[in-house]
Amino acid sequence: MSNRLIILCFFISISMLSQEVLWDKSYGGIHSEYLFDAIPTADFGFILAGSSLSDATGNKEEENYNGLDYCIWKVDSKGNMVWQKTYGTNGNDFLKSINHTKDGGFILGGHSMPIKKESLSENNFGYEDLWIIKLNAKGDIEWEQTIGGSQKDIISSIKPTADGGFIVAASSSSPEAREEEEFGLKHSPNYGNLDYWMI
Repeated sequence: MSNRLIILCFFISISMLSQEVLWDKSYGGIHSEYLFDAIPTADFGFILAGSSLSDATGNKEEENYNGLDYCIWKVDSKGNMVWQKTYGTNGNDFLKSINHTKDGGFILGGHSMPIKKESLSENNFGYEDLWIIKLNAKGDIEWEQTIGGSQKDIISSIKPTADGGFIVAASSSSPEAREEEEFGLKHSPNYGNLDYWMI
């Protein structure tokens, strides 16, 4: 019995040490912020990706475009802010996934419900489209791409591939586009409601 008690105490001690909080921080403005993804960076910091409804209030420094915008925060190893960026349209934009790229930048994957892009040049195809943005290491935009059909297209994840491209995991209710339609970026059929859509 005593041996069992010693082993139990040992595992409880290890478990308590492994759950020690090193630091915690809050990031945001006067309205709502939604954190959907976070990854470590090479400098032992982190980059946080999500959507924000706030203007430049609290510790959010950039103004809101309208509705929910893409918002990323680069922080150091202690959670102190290094830089932040906001990208948005006049609708709601949901930034769901972020990953590193080989050149030290980042790839952002989300979906957008705009009428017209306010901060960027891409137009939307339907009700809700995938919106992919490539950033350099400082968060500046290098390129962006809207992908979608005539209905609802929403992203789950984006990851780099060995050939230098990206794999996108999404869901779509859009039908296959006909050549004469402007909704020309979905080339596979829809089987009913939302389907898996891999790009």
